[in-house]
Amino acid sequence: MTEVPNSIDPDPPLPPPVAETVRARGRQKKYVLLSVMTLFIAVLAVAAALLLRSRSDDEPLSPKLAVKPAGAVKADDTPEEPSEVSGVDPSTQQKVKQHLARAKRHIRAGRWRSALFFLDQVLIHDPTHAEAKALMAKVEKRAKGKPGVQPVRLSSRRRARVASAPKPSKPKASRSRPRVARARVEAKPEIVIQEAEVAIVSKPSATVHLDGVLLGKTPLRGVTVQPGRHTLRVFEEGYIAYTKEVELKPSQKKTIEVKLKALPTPVQLVRTSKPKPAAPPQKPVAKPPAAVAKPSAPKPAPRAGGRVPTINLPALMKVQVYKDGKKHKMLRQVCNMVESVVSKATGKSAAGTTHSLRDFLYASYRGKVTPLTLYPRTMGYLVAEQLMKGKGRGEISSLLLFNHRNGRIKTLAAKNWRPR
Repeated sequence: MTEVPNSIDPDPPLPPPVAETVRARGRQKKYVLLSVMTLFIAVLAVAAALLLRSRSDDEPLSPKLAVKPAGAVKADDTPEEPSEVSGVDPSTQQKVKQHLARAKRHIRAGRWRSALFFLDQVLIHDPTHAEAKALMAKVEKRAKGKPGVQPVRLSSRRRARVASAPKPSKPKASRSRPRVARARVEAKPEIVIQEAEVAIVSKPSATVHLDGVLLGKTPLRGVTVQPGRHTLRVFEEGYIAYTKEVELKPSQKKTIEVKLKALPTPVQLVRTSKPKPAAPPQKPVAKPPAAVAKPSAPKPAPRAGGRVPTINLPALMKVQVYKDGKKHKMLRQVCNMVESVVSKATGKSAAGTTHSLRDFLYASYRGKVTPLTLYPRTMGYLVAEQLMKGKGRGEISSLLLFNHRNGRIKTLAAKNWRPR
């Protein structure tokens, strides 16, 4: 029989893979701790070096570069400290010591030009400084003949003037906060554009378009318009359309009276044939009495409508609306061409049916140089279709403008549309 142990081992041995992992983690922690300590020691060393360097700036020059001024040599051959100049305030003495220390530091580093600059600053504040004069002579002797080294020195007159000039006393700082004068900023007045007011009266009452926009039927009163130049058009069916350029000024009240002229009545030309030669007289022949003809019913008047004739116009044209800031005549010529061709094809007057569209294009393309694309054939078919239906020219003009603005003319032209 096997014996059962009375006690249990509190720390059983770990399996080999787990033990290796634990050892690796322990080594990693040691490496991290060692790196941190090394970095900390390096930072301390750099800080100590900087501290020692800042303290060494105030120490005297090394014995090799020190210059013993005449009359200042002691028995043990050590440089004597420069005596303070009488009449120099403590703040100036502190500046002299700082400039002298910086000059010595540049001398040790071999920067002769910088050393000459700080020595010159010392002599500006204390022109009788013996050590600065001796160091300057030493540095100029060593820097002589080296390229790019030129002493920066001021004249003796300027040194004397700077040294003798009294320094302005600093004003005592007051506890109260200084008052700052605030500049008054005047509010700029807002620029308000005052609109003009127009009243339009016509005889008879007619439709009014301003810059291609429908205003309504006359009389119109209290119409507010932006100041400037505008295109006014008054038209009515059976009358010649009235078009005028109106110049309005700010806050101007203007009344425009228009008297429309009626369209002339079209004259129908009757073709007459040449008179036939007189026939020789014939003997009268007795005829039986003719029966009394019954009166026939009057023929009904022809209804409006019918097939739309062919319109011989180009399908697409590029039109220049403005040229050199002025209206180009090409757009007006195209509109007149559409009206004349439709009038000849349908036998009905189409004058004024494109005026609304023309005025709108002039107003919307003001100042633009890009050419405009027009579709004369589609425009002609739309005008001819409405004329065959018996619509008025003013209504046709508004309908043509509406079809242009919603893009229907371009869509129909792409489909090569023709009314039936």
